[in-house]
Formats: sequence, structure tokens, C-alpha cells
Amino acid sequence: MYIVSNKFVKFNVIYLNDCYYKFNTNVWKEHTIYDTLETSSFKCICGRNSKHYPVRVKHNTLLDKVMLVTRKVGVPLHHVDRTQILEIHDIRQQIECISVNMVTNNITHGDLRDKNICVDTTGCLHLIDFDHTNRETIYTENKSCYINNMITQFNRIFKYMYDIDLK
Repeated sequence: MYIVSNKFVKFNVIYLNDCYYKFNTNVWKEHTIYDTLETSSFKCICGRNSKHYPVRVKHNTLLDKVMLVTRKVGVPLHHVDRTQILEIHDIRQQIECISVNMVTNNITHGDLRDKNICVDTTGCLHLIDFDHTNRETIYTENKSCYINNMITQFNRIFKYMYDIDLK
């Protein structure tokens, strides 16, 4: 990471004015995932009334490159204290909400780890960084398996980082 005129730049990502600006050809895949999420029937079932993913502020196609701008949705999990995590009493419900909605919309994340899960000031979890995400048909008979697998991945992250068993 380096600083260019008060902008933090890491790879092809700039953080400025509470937004992330991404520039590169790989962003196109992430852009299509946002299209899917924004037009999906994403229903918050955890009671938080949240989308659990960043809001796309704007996007732009410039020649063969894409610019994607998303709002900051909190702090990455690897920067959050164990005591703060313990204060969130509905983590399991939020994880189920995210998992069910992703699988219902035929999206598999592909890079589910602590740096791609954010926590905002209200304790709401958000999934970020969809550039390794796949859009694939998940057949009805396999949906519960995919949901359980995603929940298991979340559980491993919380167990490893905070020694919290969410089962």
C-alpha cells in the first residue's frame, strides 16, 4: 500500500471519501455479480434488514477496463477485536442469511476469508470482494449442501480467529 495525494492505493484499489474505487479488467466479473445481487430477490432473513454486501455507487466502462465504486461497509474482520465480536449476538443468523441469499441467487463467493467479511458499527456483517466469485447454476437438490458448506467456512473463520464456536 502506498499514498498518492491522500489516497490509499493498494493494487488497483483506491480508498477515498468513504468509497472504494477499483480499476482493472478483473473488475468486470465483480461488476456482473453486483448486477445479479442488485436485481435479485435478496431477502434479509436475520432481522437486520440489510443487504449484507456493499452498495455499488457507480460503475463505468472505459474501453476494455471497468471502474467499480462501492461504499465502505465497515471494518474487515481481521481488524476487529474479540470483545467486539462477542457483543454481536446474531452472528449465526447473519451468516445463515448471507449464505442462503448467495446460494439462492446461484452465487458462490470463491474467496471467503477474514479480509472479505466486514463488520459495521451496528454489528452487521457484510461480504465484500466479489472478484473471485462464480455465478453458476446451483440445482435445487444441491442448495442445502452449498448453504451448509458456506456456513461451515464462516464457522472456521470465527473459530480460528476468535475461538468462537457458532454451532
